[in-house]
Amino acid sequence: MENTGGEPGDPTAVDRIARAFDRQAGELPVDAVSWPKPSRISLRLLEMLEDVTEVRPTLLELGCGTGVASVRLAQQGARHVTGIDLSPASVDIAVRRAAEAGLDQTRVRFVVGDAASIQLERHDWVLLDRVICCYPSAEDLLANAAGAAGDRLAFAVPESRGWRGYLNRVGWGAENLGKAVLRRPTCPGLVHDVDAIERTLVNAGFRMVRKTRRGLWYAAVFDR
Repeated sequence: MENTGGEPGDPTAVDRIARAFDRQAGELPVDAVSWPKPSRISLRLLEMLEDVTEVRPTLLELGCGTGVASVRLAQQGARHVTGIDLSPASVDIAVRRAAEAGLDQTRVRFVVGDAASIQLERHDWVLLDRVICCYPSAEDLLANAAGAAGDRLAFAVPESRGWRGYLNRVGWGAENLGKAVLRRPTCPGLVHDVDAIERTLVNAGFRMVRKTRRGLWYAAVFDR
């Protein structure tokens, strides 16, 4: 495991996110490399990236967690994968997950760092699966991610529009309040404006090629 350093834009929020996911990783079963299972929206996002087998891109996953998507995409054909996450405990599991899959560090590498502020190496594809919603500033994270994406940027976020957006704001707000009352470290659980996210990507030279919804979540793939 490697620590990339880098000064986070919001130390308090970043520390809270790291502690929350460290705690979550510590609650996983002993055979944690097989957990957690991908969410419905994560599975759909992976389906929208199935051309990985043909393209064989280099891949950067920001907010990689325990490495579920990174390892799966490496197994499906990505020729090199880098995963970055704030949680050291999650990265430890990701490293073990890759090793158990027979993937060495020439194929898959996981590091601890703040994806919104550290210097990122350019990769063909950048993946942000359910991570934008953890950051108080979507702008900083998106700017860093877009600058590192050569050909593609894919993401999954809580839907902010229509009745789904209303339910997300109410539900996530109540959950965040409950955790704050209990003084538990928690990911902020923010519902960022999806239209603003997509405008940012279009202004950075991307165009949407695929999109989908699953439940209250939204996912999209943008190519240059």
